[in-house]
Amino acid sequence: MLIYLLRHAEQVNNSKPRYIGQIDLPLSEKGKLQAKEWKSFFQKNSITKIITSDLIRAKQTVYQIFNEEYVKIEESSAFREISLGDWEGLPMDYVRQKLSYEYNQRGADLANYRPPNGESFQDLQNRVIPEFQAICLKSSNSDKILLVTHIGVIRVILANLLEIPLQKIFNISVEYSKMVFLETNSRGLTIRGINLTPNSF
Repeated sequence: MLIYLLRHAEQVNNSKPRYIGQIDLPLSEKGKLQAKEWKSFFQKNSITKIITSDLIRAKQTVYQIFNEEYVKIEESSAFREISLGDWEGLPMDYVRQKLSYEYNQRGADLANYRPPNGESFQDLQNRVIPEFQAICLKSSNSDKILLVTHIGVIRVILANLLEIPLQKIFNISVEYSKMVFLETNSRGLTIRGINLTPNSF
Protein backbone atom coordinates (compact mmCIF):
# COMPACT_ATOMS: atom_id res chain seq x y z
CA MET A 1 0.00 0.00 0.00
CA LEU A 2 1.17 3.47 -0.87
CA ILE A 3 -0.14 6.62 0.82
CA TYR A 4 0.49 10.01 -0.71
CA LEU A 5 -0.08 12.48 2.13
CA LEU A 6 -0.38 15.90 0.47
CA ARG A 7 -0.67 19.26 2.19
CA HIS A 8 -3.16 21.53 0.44
CA ALA A 9 -1.79 24.35 -1.70
CA GLU A 10 -1.57 27.99 -0.57
CA GLN A 11 -4.86 29.55 0.50
CA VAL A 12 -6.04 33.14 0.13
CA ASN A 13 -4.81 35.27 3.01
CA ASN A 14 -3.43 38.75 3.55
CA SER A 15 0.20 39.54 4.29
CA LYS A 16 -0.28 39.67 8.06
CA PRO A 17 0.10 36.15 9.56
CA ARG A 18 -3.14 35.04 11.18
CA TYR A 19 -4.43 31.95 12.92
CA ILE A 20 -6.50 30.16 10.27
CA GLY A 21 -7.52 26.83 11.78
CA GLN A 22 -10.85 25.80 10.27
CA ILE A 23 -11.72 29.12 8.58
CA ASP A 24 -12.85 27.93 5.16
CA LEU A 25 -10.56 29.86 2.83
CA PRO A 26 -10.19 29.04 -0.89
CA LEU A 27 -6.90 28.65 -2.72
CA SER A 28 -5.00 31.68 -3.93
CA GLU A 29 -4.06 31.94 -7.60
CA LYS A 30 -0.55 30.86 -6.62
CA GLY A 31 -2.04 27.90 -4.77
CA LYS A 32 -3.98 26.77 -7.85
CA LEU A 33 -0.74 26.73 -9.84
CA GLN A 34 1.03 24.84 -7.04
CA ALA A 35 -1.63 22.12 -7.06
CA LYS A 36 -1.60 21.78 -10.87
CA GLU A 37 2.09 20.88 -10.69
CA TRP A 38 0.98 17.43 -9.43
CA LYS A 39 -1.30 16.78 -12.42
CA SER A 40 1.28 15.03 -14.63
CA PHE A 41 2.61 13.02 -11.67
CA PHE A 42 -0.80 11.49 -10.98
CA GLN A 43 -1.42 10.91 -14.67
CA LYS A 44 1.61 8.61 -14.56
CA ASN A 45 0.90 7.17 -11.08
CA SER A 46 -2.63 5.84 -10.80
CA ILE A 47 -4.61 6.25 -7.58
CA THR A 48 -7.20 3.82 -6.23
CA LYS A 49 -8.66 6.13 -3.59
CA ILE A 50 -8.75 9.89 -2.97
CA ILE A 51 -9.65 11.24 0.45
CA THR A 52 -9.73 14.93 1.29
CA SER A 53 -10.50 17.19 4.19
CA ASP A 54 -13.91 18.75 3.66
CA LEU A 55 -12.47 22.29 3.88
CA ILE A 56 -12.48 24.14 0.56
CA ARG A 57 -8.71 24.67 0.30
CA ALA A 58 -8.12 20.92 0.43
CA LYS A 59 -10.96 20.10 -1.98
CA GLN A 60 -9.82 22.73 -4.47
CA THR A 61 -6.31 21.25 -4.34
CA VAL A 62 -7.78 17.91 -5.42
CA TYR A 63 -9.84 19.49 -8.20
CA GLN A 64 -6.83 21.31 -9.62
CA ILE A 65 -5.09 17.94 -9.96
CA PHE A 66 -8.00 15.76 -11.16
CA ASN A 67 -11.13 16.29 -13.15
CA GLU A 68 -14.05 15.88 -10.77
CA GLU A 69 -15.38 12.91 -12.76
CA TYR A 70 -11.99 11.15 -12.77
CA VAL A 71 -12.48 9.14 -9.60
CA LYS A 72 -14.73 9.08 -6.56
CA ILE A 73 -13.49 11.61 -4.03
CA GLU A 74 -14.27 10.98 -0.36
CA GLU A 75 -14.59 14.03 1.89
CA SER A 76 -13.86 13.59 5.59
CA SER A 77 -14.28 16.09 8.42
CA ALA A 78 -11.90 13.92 10.48
CA PHE A 79 -9.03 15.34 8.43
CA ARG A 80 -9.92 19.01 8.94
CA GLU A 81 -7.25 21.32 10.31
CA ILE A 82 -7.04 21.80 14.09
CA SER A 83 -9.75 24.10 15.42
CA LEU A 84 -8.25 27.19 17.05
CA GLY A 85 -11.58 28.36 18.43
CA ASP A 86 -11.69 32.03 19.39
CA TRP A 87 -8.17 32.59 18.02
CA GLU A 88 -9.25 31.90 14.44
CA GLY A 89 -8.85 34.99 12.28
CA LEU A 90 -6.75 36.84 14.86
CA PRO A 91 -3.32 38.16 13.83
CA MET A 92 -0.53 36.13 15.43
CA ASP A 93 1.10 39.33 16.70
CA TYR A 94 -2.14 40.28 18.47
CA VAL A 95 -2.35 36.93 20.26
CA ARG A 96 1.35 37.08 21.18
CA GLN A 97 1.09 40.62 22.58
CA LYS A 98 -2.48 41.00 23.86
CA LEU A 99 -3.13 37.42 24.92
CA SER A 100 0.42 36.74 26.06
CA TYR A 101 -0.59 34.60 29.06
CA GLU A 102 -2.66 32.24 26.89
CA TYR A 103 -0.04 32.30 24.13
CA ASN A 104 2.68 31.29 26.61
CA GLN A 105 0.44 28.61 28.12
CA ARG A 106 0.06 27.03 24.71
CA GLY A 107 3.80 27.15 24.10
CA ALA A 108 4.45 25.48 27.44
CA ASP A 109 1.99 22.65 26.77
CA LEU A 110 1.40 22.21 23.04
CA ALA A 111 -0.09 18.78 23.53
CA ASN A 112 -2.89 19.76 25.87
CA TYR A 113 -3.56 23.50 25.69
CA ARG A 114 -6.84 24.45 24.00
CA PRO A 115 -7.52 27.99 22.79
CA PRO A 116 -11.00 28.99 24.02
CA ASN A 117 -13.57 26.86 22.14
CA GLY A 118 -10.77 25.16 20.20
CA GLU A 119 -8.77 21.93 20.14
CA SER A 120 -5.42 20.90 21.56
CA PHE A 121 -2.96 18.89 19.48
CA GLN A 122 -3.88 15.90 21.63
CA ASP A 123 -7.52 16.44 20.66
CA LEU A 124 -6.46 16.63 17.02
CA GLN A 125 -4.41 13.45 17.25
CA ASN A 126 -7.32 11.68 18.96
CA ARG A 127 -9.56 12.75 16.05
CA VAL A 128 -7.18 11.95 13.21
CA ILE A 129 -5.28 8.79 14.14
CA PRO A 130 -8.24 6.37 14.54
CA GLU A 131 -9.60 7.48 11.15
CA PHE A 132 -6.15 7.19 9.53
CA GLN A 133 -5.61 3.73 11.01
CA ALA A 134 -9.05 2.63 9.83
CA ILE A 135 -8.15 3.63 6.26
CA CYS A 136 -4.95 1.59 6.49
CA LEU A 137 -6.77 -1.46 7.87
CA LYS A 138 -9.49 -1.35 5.21
CA SER A 139 -7.03 -1.00 2.34
CA SER A 140 -5.26 -3.77 0.44
CA ASN A 141 -1.55 -4.08 -0.30
CA SER A 142 -2.15 -2.92 -3.87
CA ASP A 143 -4.02 0.27 -2.93
CA LYS A 144 -2.56 3.68 -3.73
CA ILE A 145 -4.21 6.35 -1.61
CA LEU A 146 -4.04 10.11 -1.89
CA LEU A 147 -4.96 12.00 1.29
CA VAL A 148 -5.14 15.78 0.91
CA THR A 149 -5.17 17.56 4.25
CA HIS A 150 -3.57 20.22 6.46
CA ILE A 151 -0.26 20.82 8.22
CA GLY A 152 -1.66 20.12 11.70
CA VAL A 153 -3.11 16.79 10.56
CA ILE A 154 0.13 15.80 8.82
CA ARG A 155 2.09 16.73 11.93
CA VAL A 156 0.06 14.52 14.25
CA ILE A 157 0.23 11.59 11.81
CA LEU A 158 4.02 11.89 11.55
CA ALA A 159 4.38 12.42 15.31
CA ASN A 160 2.44 9.20 15.85
CA LEU A 161 4.48 7.21 13.32
CA LEU A 162 7.82 8.56 14.58
CA GLU A 163 6.78 8.48 18.26
CA ILE A 164 7.62 12.18 18.61
CA PRO A 165 6.11 13.94 21.66
CA LEU A 166 3.42 16.42 20.67
CA GLN A 167 5.37 19.10 22.56
CA LYS A 168 7.89 18.94 19.69
CA ILE A 169 5.29 18.93 16.92
CA PHE A 170 6.40 22.25 15.43
CA ASN A 171 9.75 20.61 14.58
CA ILE A 172 7.80 18.87 11.79
CA SER A 173 7.33 21.10 8.76
CA VAL A 174 5.67 20.37 5.42
CA GLU A 175 5.23 23.24 2.96
CA TYR A 176 2.17 24.09 0.87
CA SER A 177 1.47 21.47 -1.83
CA LYS A 178 4.35 19.27 -0.66
CA MET A 179 4.00 15.57 0.00
CA VAL A 180 4.81 12.94 2.60
CA PHE A 181 5.21 9.52 0.94
CA LEU A 182 4.32 6.45 3.04
CA GLU A 183 4.63 2.79 2.11
CA THR A 184 3.77 -0.45 3.89
CA ASN A 185 6.40 -3.16 4.12
CA SER A 186 7.25 -6.00 6.50
CA ARG A 187 7.85 -3.48 9.31
CA GLY A 188 4.52 -1.73 8.81
CA LEU A 189 3.99 1.81 7.56
CA THR A 190 7.31 3.41 6.59
CA ILE A 191 8.04 7.05 5.78
CA ARG A 192 9.79 7.18 2.41
CA GLY A 193 10.00 10.96 2.03
CA ILE A 194 8.90 14.31 3.47
CA ASN A 195 8.38 17.66 1.70
CA LEU A 196 8.47 16.00 -1.71
CA THR A 197 7.69 17.71 -5.00
CA PRO A 198 6.61 15.99 -8.24
CA ASN A 199 10.29 16.03 -9.30
CA SER A 200 11.38 14.20 -6.12
CA PHE A 201 10.21 10.81 -7.43
